[in-house]
Amino acid sequence: MRLSRLAALIAVLGLTLAAYCPSANAASQRYGPLGSQFTASFPSKPRSASNSTSLLQNFPAGSHAYAYWLSPSTQIFGHNVPVPAPPSFIVFVGVLSSAAGGASYVQLVGSLPGMKVVTLDGLSGYEFLGSEGSKLNQGNKLTDPKATEGVLGLRRGATVYLVYAITAGRPAAQAFLASFRPV
Repeated sequence: MRLSRLAALIAVLGLTLAAYCPSANAASQRYGPLGSQFTASFPSKPRSASNSTSLLQNFPAGSHAYAYWLSPSTQIFGHNVPVPAPPSFIVFVGVLSSAAGGASYVQLVGSLPGMKVVTLDGLSGYEFLGSEGSKLNQGNKLTDPKATEGVLGLRRGATVYLVYAITAGRPAAQAFLASFRPV
């Protein structure tokens, strides 16, 4: 009898935590193409697109590109598009033609101003967390120079993950980057 009460209490506690910790539920959702999936704590179900011209222009020829995003900005892809307005949460997945291509691409991301070396679940990459008005966005149109921007670039073999968070404050951007995990 005591065991069943304990089990019931644990079940209620689990449901309560799930209700008050939506990021725990969101992180369990898998996104991405088979073989290049990931989890991330999007605040709600993200929109998605794949292999569009605007996505592919950011990756080398022969790549496949996928995007998952939440943003108040209606256009977030392309070279002449302003940095998305906060709050924006974006994950790009590029499946390049080779692991060497993936390594070169992430190395290019790492050469951007302010990027720091990180290791996440054994994957090496680069991360930036700072002001949208930083040198990272030099030459880009800014929607809110006071916003915080987080960028994470990782690769696993030929797959490249680019994770962005543009938020009103550092904790939200940092939390989204920290929630990202390649599966």
